[in-house]
Amino acid sequence: MVQLIPIIYWTKWFDSHQWEGYNIDTCELPYHCQLTHDRNQLTDSSVVIFHASDMNDKKDMPPMKKDRAWVYHNAEAPKYQPEIIDKMQYSMTYRLDSDFLWGYLEKDHLLQQMQKPRNKQQFKRKTPVAWIVSNCKASNYRHHYVRELSKWIDVDIYGHCMNNQQYPDNTTTIDLISQYHFYLSFENSNCKDYVTEKLSNTYVAGSIPIVDGPSDYGPFIPNTHSVIRVDQFEHPKELATYLQRVLADKTLYDSYFDYRRENGLSDRFLSTLDAYKQGKCNLCKLAYERYTNMSLYYPGKKIYLDNTCIDYKHYSFTKTSLWRIYLPLMVLILIVSLCSSKVRRVLALFKKTHEEDDDSPKYPPALTAKYTIHEKKLGVGSFAVVKECSERSTGEKYAVKIILKKVIAGKEHMLDSELDILKKVRHEHIVSLHDIFEDTNAVYIISDLCTGGELFQRIVERGTYTEAVASDLVRQMLEGLAYLHSQNIVHRDIKPENLLFKTPAENAELLITDFGLSKLLKNNNEVLTTACGTPGYVAPEVLLGTGHGKPVDIWSVGVIMYTLLSGYTPFYGEDQNELFDSIMKGKYDFDDEYWEDISDEAKNMINRLLTFDPKERVTAEEALKDVWITSEEDNGINLAPNVRKGFNSRRTLKSLVTAVAAINKWKQAEHPTLEEEEEENKKVGEEEAQ
Repeated sequence: MVQLIPIIYWTKWFDSHQWEGYNIDTCELPYHCQLTHDRNQLTDSSVVIFHASDMNDKKDMPPMKKDRAWVYHNAEAPKYQPEIIDKMQYSMTYRLDSDFLWGYLEKDHLLQQMQKPRNKQQFKRKTPVAWIVSNCKASNYRHHYVRELSKWIDVDIYGHCMNNQQYPDNTTTIDLISQYHFYLSFENSNCKDYVTEKLSNTYVAGSIPIVDGPSDYGPFIPNTHSVIRVDQFEHPKELATYLQRVLADKTLYDSYFDYRRENGLSDRFLSTLDAYKQGKCNLCKLAYERYTNMSLYYPGKKIYLDNTCIDYKHYSFTKTSLWRIYLPLMVLILIVSLCSSKVRRVLALFKKTHEEDDDSPKYPPALTAKYTIHEKKLGVGSFAVVKECSERSTGEKYAVKIILKKVIAGKEHMLDSELDILKKVRHEHIVSLHDIFEDTNAVYIISDLCTGGELFQRIVERGTYTEAVASDLVRQMLEGLAYLHSQNIVHRDIKPENLLFKTPAENAELLITDFGLSKLLKNNNEVLTTACGTPGYVAPEVLLGTGHGKPVDIWSVGVIMYTLLSGYTPFYGEDQNELFDSIMKGKYDFDDEYWEDISDEAKNMINRLLTFDPKERVTAEEALKDVWITSEEDNGINLAPNVRKGFNSRRTLKSLVTAVAAINKWKQAEHPTLEEEEEENKKVGEEEAQ
């Protein structure tokens, strides 16, 4: 008799005992496994499964044992459950990189149904398109698309949302879908690998699926011509026109069912079906090996908090599309135009509060008791002055960022956000916070003093500069960002001026600085909509107003890497509008004059970083594994002459607000004309009197 290994399914499955008695017995193993919801069998089980959607009571968990594995099961879009997830050892989800892949595609049943000849005599309703829907608040706003599509082609809608049809009695989902030529297999979330029975049911029913879900459907469809993707059409009207064309062209219509012919299934699809089956077998192996005290199967990969979903999906046909594009552009242009006047105001106010020769204390006593503030100004921004200071007891030098309260009035939340982030982060490639002081005039932030200069400044000064040097610099940026992103922090202003070397030494660490625009996400699914960043480095999704997150930092690294290797930027324009237009198109090239000595690996890395679709853009963790980063080889070609030539080119100066332009603005602000200084002092005096 075959040994039966119990696996406890501790929670319910959507409030039911769905998995009671479920057998894993087709793996050609000398033992079988059986799932049970019977908690009385806990002592006999070495694996315990928890379903994400049914874990409402965090205290309802069995005692942990060294040889008992805890498995986190989730078949829906990722949930933000850090306290629960941290206790788990393995993941069992639809994601292809799960420890135990467990999805909606049952290999044997699906192949049996899909390889049947299509019944061409199957009754089809006059209405060509159907949609069955229960979730009325899908995060990808799919109902907006369906509502617009319905204006151009008839759609029968069943379920709880927008329904215009009653669900027929004694009819299965597959039977109902089979009565339509097309079925809207729209997922309720647009997440990596998230494909449900909405797709497989359509194939079994013998209809053509219209899909909107993950960006890569390849692993889940029989072949590339077996679905119709909505993202291939700019407007639902275009999709409706195409559907009418398919209906009118029998050859085109029949081509969507070529997968039912012999050898019509792609190897990629078959591999996915095998992987789904193997996932359950691997779970059974784990249960057996833990149960018999054999060596551990393998450590879990902990992938379940990795956010790969987009909560908000913007469709270009919506009425808000124009203002969502142009309002962020207008805001960015306004920010740039006001920058220099704000800096002059900061300097004038700082002079009045901290430099005028009177008897009032210039700094908090607690600050001056611990630190000596030096005269040297390191920089001036729109809200603060940065000076050098040294700790009295050790002589160690630091930077003190003096944020003037009058300047940030009404924007205190930005300062609070920056301080919250600085208190939270500790990493070798991120500037560290050491102290905070406050008085009636300002907030004083003591942090690392970076004396090695800005990124591009050092590159221009180098005599020899190779790809290996550039690779090491990009690696340090990515390591810092990987840490920030793991803490759910988006920097949102990665640019050369915010990348400083800690010391002048040749092997000095590169630090990410200035968290004034950074955002601590409430959860992995939060989408940001406020337009911010520096024009040349801002990602297209920020300009398009479609919502953004961690991928914007990766785009900025791509722009910087491109510039590090060539000396000029990938996107440019004769003015700000042309620059933004260039970024929103996302097109760039590798001019032979500057790129003929650059490796293909470097160009491929740039392409991954500058992928237009943020869903497809590489993550910091993934980029760190790229061969261009991990390889120790160096072709030894000195890029310095070409890079310096690129830095001096007209194209670079026209393309963005570069470090040189920023320095020039600061110099103009620090040494204003007499008329400008008198005007700013007058404004400050008027504000003081109010």
